[in-house]
Amino acid sequence: MMFQPLNICRCLMTFGCWLLLTLYSHIALADSQHFMYRVFIDTDINSTNGCDYDVGSTLSPDVQTGFEYYLELSMRAPGLIDQYGLAASIVSCDQGNWNQINAVSLADQLWPALLQPAPMQADIIEVFIPHEVLVGSEQIRLVVHANNATTNASDNLVTDGAGAIIFTLKANQNIPLLPAVALFFLLSVLTVVAHQSRLPRTSLMAVMMVVGLTGTFYINEVESELNDHCTVWGWCIDWSAYQAIAIDPSDDTADITDTAVDLQQLFIAEADNGDVALRIEVNDVSDACLSLLPCDVNASCINAPTGFACSCNTGYSGDGLSCAYTPNGDSDGDGIDELADNCPLVVNPLQADADEDGVGDACDSSPYPAVSVSVVSSLAIEENQQSAQFTVSRGSGSAPLNIDYTLAGNTDITKGSASPSDYQLRYADGTPVGQTLLLSAGQISRTVSLYPVADSLHEVPETLRLILANGTDYALTNNNSVSLVISDASNDSANAKVFFGVFLPQGDAVTSGSGLLSLILDGDNDNASLNYNFSNLTAVQTDQHIHLAPSGTVIKDVNATGSVYDFAWDLAPGGIFSTEQAMLDALFNGEFYLNIHTANYPAGEISATFIYDAGVEPPEQTELTADDVDRDIIRFLTQATFGATPEQYSVLRSQIATDGSNRMQVYSDWIDQQVQLPQSSMYDLMENTIPLFDNGPQTQMYGTFEPAHHLRRDSFWPIAVYGKDQLRQRMAFALSQILVIGDDQATIRKGYRGTAHYWDELASNAFGFYNDTLLDVSLHPIMGTWLSHLRNEKADDELGTFPDENYAREVMQLFSFGLVHRAKNGNILLGPDNLPISTYDNEVIREMARVFTGLGFSYITDNGVKTANGWFYRGDLAYIEQHRWTNPMKFFDGKHDYGAKTLFTDNGAAVLVAENTNTTAATADAELQFVIDALVSHQTTAPFMGRQLIQRFVTSNPSAGYIERVATAFSSKGDLTAVLKAILLDPEARNPSVVNSSSFGKLKEPVLQLTATLRLLQAGSQVSFDDSASPLYPLRDAFESGASLMRIEALNIGQRPLGSPSVFNFYLPDFSPSGALASQSLVAPEFQLVTESQIFTTMNKYNGLVNGNLVPDRPFNYSDFTPEQLQVKLKPDRLLNLWQGTAGSNAVKAEAVVDYLDFYLNAGQLKATNNNVTRDALIQAIISSGSDTSRFKNAVYGVNTSPEFLIQQ
Repeated sequence: MMFQPLNICRCLMTFGCWLLLTLYSHIALADSQHFMYRVFIDTDINSTNGCDYDVGSTLSPDVQTGFEYYLELSMRAPGLIDQYGLAASIVSCDQGNWNQINAVSLADQLWPALLQPAPMQADIIEVFIPHEVLVGSEQIRLVVHANNATTNASDNLVTDGAGAIIFTLKANQNIPLLPAVALFFLLSVLTVVAHQSRLPRTSLMAVMMVVGLTGTFYINEVESELNDHCTVWGWCIDWSAYQAIAIDPSDDTADITDTAVDLQQLFIAEADNGDVALRIEVNDVSDACLSLLPCDVNASCINAPTGFACSCNTGYSGDGLSCAYTPNGDSDGDGIDELADNCPLVVNPLQADADEDGVGDACDSSPYPAVSVSVVSSLAIEENQQSAQFTVSRGSGSAPLNIDYTLAGNTDITKGSASPSDYQLRYADGTPVGQTLLLSAGQISRTVSLYPVADSLHEVPETLRLILANGTDYALTNNNSVSLVISDASNDSANAKVFFGVFLPQGDAVTSGSGLLSLILDGDNDNASLNYNFSNLTAVQTDQHIHLAPSGTVIKDVNATGSVYDFAWDLAPGGIFSTEQAMLDALFNGEFYLNIHTANYPAGEISATFIYDAGVEPPEQTELTADDVDRDIIRFLTQATFGATPEQYSVLRSQIATDGSNRMQVYSDWIDQQVQLPQSSMYDLMENTIPLFDNGPQTQMYGTFEPAHHLRRDSFWPIAVYGKDQLRQRMAFALSQILVIGDDQATIRKGYRGTAHYWDELASNAFGFYNDTLLDVSLHPIMGTWLSHLRNEKADDELGTFPDENYAREVMQLFSFGLVHRAKNGNILLGPDNLPISTYDNEVIREMARVFTGLGFSYITDNGVKTANGWFYRGDLAYIEQHRWTNPMKFFDGKHDYGAKTLFTDNGAAVLVAENTNTTAATADAELQFVIDALVSHQTTAPFMGRQLIQRFVTSNPSAGYIERVATAFSSKGDLTAVLKAILLDPEARNPSVVNSSSFGKLKEPVLQLTATLRLLQAGSQVSFDDSASPLYPLRDAFESGASLMRIEALNIGQRPLGSPSVFNFYLPDFSPSGALASQSLVAPEFQLVTESQIFTTMNKYNGLVNGNLVPDRPFNYSDFTPEQLQVKLKPDRLLNLWQGTAGSNAVKAEAVVDYLDFYLNAGQLKATNNNVTRDALIQAIISSGSDTSRFKNAVYGVNTSPEFLIQQ
């Protein structure tokens, strides 16, 4: 009978359903909890050939080896009691490893499992092993292992001897194929039967659906199908005829927590065709909790007769497969505890509500407030205390909230980062910010201010980053950080810092090249503008760089040629520096210079060092105590004389009120008295000393075997130590370091009378006007030969000669207004090009040189007679009388240039000298006087000269106000008496609180340090001025009592009056040692003298002084004096009298001696500043001395070699 189309369609649909159900059974069983039973098979009985398996427990592994196969059986439970599915596969050993990938599934054959309905009876698993697995084997070795794949509970079945199970096989036979298509055949039969049926309610669809539902071969009913060996295997086994070949050890059950994996006995049967059947008895698993979906970890299982079930433990709720922690119950079964399940409103006070917005966290779309931070103002400025601000905010909630944060610096390590000492973080109410940012209850946002800490450091802009950190009570937005910047000052022009430099020959370069440099640094120190110009190079320019001194390392390549204007320099790290701060430090430390390379000087022809030009703030004025007044008297005498003495102190102390209220008037009166004192003369002292050393016939040049320039040098010391006109001589010493000459030059050394006369001329002008001083100096033949304008001729176009320019340059650069225009307070003035305004250029030098033409000697010695000189070219011979050196030069009209001259500018106008047709010496004199007056009255001369004179008397770094007050006193002519009073009586000079200032004071020059000790301790020799038979006796009135000849000459202490090595003196007024001083724009001129050699030489000289052997290093056979008579010694009387007159212990006496020396030599600074370390060391040195002599030596030597005594404040 033919099928109808509809039936065919129904057949196909039913078949499809059967396939889907079968597939579902596979998937469901694969995902369930299951027990694994593995039968490991060794077919060659070789324990070393094959794969390993650990048959022991996980705690006590017992590894068995040598297996070629294992049969894996999975026993799964679908949920009905005593009903199981069973699946299997064969896994082979491949080169020592189990080949799981290529395992052969045996799922197409039915393996039964027999579960005994009666409790506590063994359940049975029967296993069929096809012969093909065992081909070629006569024996097999078995290990039966069971485990729960979920709980890892395990058990092994072994022989009584704990060895493997050995089973001998029958001879090989042909193995009939098992009908693998049994089910398909059965399906076909049922389909035909259904198609032929005529019953009205038996349709093909129904039959096919029944077959599909019952065709799941993994699930089998225990009662009818599981033990049907004959049907499934084609082999009926009577197991009762077999004995167990392996049984469970007697104590094994107690170790197995899961009865489903407790192996009991093993039976093996063999069919005629070689197939093997295994019967494995397992402990009763009727009560095992088995399910395709295992229970939740917080649930217990129930395997009741009604079926399997999971039940959540106490405190949990759910279906058992998934349990939620609900200690307060879960009435709606949504897995949320009652206390939390109150959406959308919170009615229970225990409900979690992090942001306190009235909505519980469990149902709040944003349970935690979103916090953010934003910048209000990012820039903080130290100079004006401008603060930076940022705001921290939250998006919801009102509860108090602590927000964590971290602080960091700039992400660019070359730039500046703020440190905790640079700032303070405060809220708007002034409260400091703590470890967290706090939003109070109800506070939505809060502003925080960063206040910069003002300091004296020069710093690049410093970045501070504040970054919000994660917290448990809030959530971060993307706006979770801010960057703030701390700057020294704003970039207003008033805050710009000016560095200037003067181009000078570099190294040994011989060049007339010159120029000026300026660097304008922004107030925040981040960028600078470089400007410079130069001229008169010897060859074409080849390059230019900014270098590091002294190494010469290139820091910056300036990509320009010729003069440069507004060249931007960002101070980016260069050379050896890796940060912008290091670059800035080096700049302020004076370590950078710019040089110009030329073809003639590839390493650099001229160079200019960057010098910071900044004002210094004056010390703060304080109320004076009686001790302050005492100390100020000594400070005044230290500044105005060559050293304070008890006699001078007593005179002033007796006139000054206890509170010092009248001290300024007393000091002023003292200055007036000093002005009236007669001048002590170096020339006269030298002349009167020469006869004492006239031991032999006179010669034309020197007149004695003892070269008299030594006697000229010696004559300074009695004047400084015993001269009554102390202020005049101190001013002469100061002027000698500005209007410099040096007697190391042979001509000047031989013209010793002229050198002594030069000093006296400076002293004579000490209280006069500077224009007179400069005129006298310009005409002095000693200066004429020193700076080569003696015999300087006007230009000769035919011969191609030009006037010497040396003095013309130095009279402007060093003796009057300097290189650049300055305001009255000393500040450098800048032009429109941001460069310092130069006071002159090379053209002005050439014009000025014409002013100083035609000068020659005015007198000579002719046959021992002073005679007017009529010959311009008269030479430099130094006869005995030396009239040519002690009289001013004069103009020779035929050699002077009377033409018109355009000189320097002042107040915007050039100084002009009209052409003179009256070519006389008087006309030349008038022209010179006009030019000298113009030089002195120049607006820059007063601050330029005033600053240098302040440096010589009081402090190296006067404030702008101090300079301006002195410049005002200088006026247009240079009133030196007014200048001295302005310097010595200025509030800054008279403020004892400067002892606490790091910028006020100066290093004592070696000469002044020595003269102070010589004066206090009454140094002298046995050649006294009080000896009526001595040629020195007539001079005694100009000197204090006790004056004597002091033949100590130069001493090699680093400095000698009138002995400068160059026109620039022993030190430059703008010298600043690299480091802390330079970084604060402070200069320390005298430190240019300090070298290691100079320090040790000076210490040796003081050692000689205290030991009484300070004598000249020249032979003594030039006079009748013995060495003992000429030795200069200190008198110990004052210190010994103090020691003996002080009551108390040696410690008290020693303290009195140290305080005495500290008071007179150091204005009591040691005691006033409580510098106990040095003070105690000096006291101890005196106490430990064994005699008066050693006490005296230790005290004097210790004081003069202590660093604290080298600084004058």
